[in-house]
Amino acid sequence: MLHFGLDKAELEEELVPEAICPSCGTKGSTMFTVYGKYFYALIFPVFPYSKVVESECEHCEHFEEEKAFNSTFQIIAEDLKSTSKYGFGLYFFWILATVILCYNVFWKKGWPL
Repeated sequence: MLHFGLDKAELEEELVPEAICPSCGTKGSTMFTVYGKYFYALIFPVFPYSKVVESECEHCEHFEEEKAFNSTFQIIAEDLKSTSKYGFGLYFFWILATVILCYNVFWKKGWPL
């Protein structure tokens, strides 16, 4: 079981029709995937610290990371990063931590509700 660390989780995946694969030249076959990078505690994402985008051509299976994108792909990546949202897991950890804290502070001390 992972107690803490860094990892990434998929936020959004989109096939962009105007993107042209830099390897095979096929238009509309490039799938862009946005990942959120998180600091994890237990199994829950706690603090997001960045978003990254990767692309893969469905025709020739050419794979690229964001740092190797051409200018067209960089524009698409920035647009996708700005529209993608972090998932529920980020909020779930904070809700769980608040409930545990309230239980320990109020109910264990005998505070009547």
